Amino acid sequence: MTYRVEIKQCLEQYHRAHDALIESLGGSHHIASTTRRQGQSHWKLMEHNWKLKYKAEPVGENGCWKYLDFASEKHYTKFILRWS
Repeated sequence: MTYRVEIKQCLEQYHRAHDALIESLGGSHHIASTTRRQGQSHWKLMEHNWKLKYKAEPVGENGCWKYLDFASEKHYTKFILRWS
């Protein structure tokens, strides 16, 4: 069972976590050049790393991430506390 949260409900924490993830992967320029060279989508790379690092799966709607799926409400709470 997953616990789905609309990103706009935790927008500040989402942005902090997303920015930290970008930096941990070498910054936006590095991500863009690497994924372009490999013919990979930078969004797929970010989605994979959200799952890996934060145990949250971004879910899109109409080409944009709209939700984060967490394993449980407890995982969501830990995410909020960490990034608040």
